[in-house]
Amino acid sequence: MFSPPPLGSDAVHKFLVLPIVSTMLLVGCGDGSSTPAPVGNAVYADFTFQDLSGRDLRDLTLTGSDFTRANLVGTDLTGAGLSGTVFDHADLTGAKLAQADLTSASFRGAILSGADLTGARLRSAFFNEANLTGANLKDSVLIGVKFQGADLTNVDLTDLAF
Repeated sequence: MFSPPPLGSDAVHKFLVLPIVSTMLLVGCGDGSSTPAPVGNAVYADFTFQDLSGRDLRDLTLTGSDFTRANLVGTDLTGAGLSGTVFDHADLTGAKLAQADLTSASFRGAILSGADLTGARLRSAFFNEANLTGANLKDSVLIGVKFQGADLTNVDLTDLAF
């Protein structure tokens, strides 16, 4: 079983990501305990450079997690709690983010081509330099969202809340 390294007084508290086991992801608890917790209970997890393509991660709470440069092609994050999450330069081609809470999430330079963000809460999200070609943003909340330099070719912007 996994046991995180001991935490000293000046240690940085960070979750440790373990390999994927079936569809359950495990992370260290971050509170100094040695018992891993399922990602569904996680507040923060580090998925930088991870290949999570095609995974079913629906309805998980991963608030403030880091998916920088992760491969999330075709991943299902429907209804997930992802506020404050970083997806910078990640590949979310064809990903399902419908009904997800993406408040203050960052997608700088990310690829969201063909992604489904129907009904997503995107308040104060950053899509600077992102590729959203053919993405579906129907019924999404876009208050305070930044799209500087983003490619919005053929994006469905029907029934948005501003």
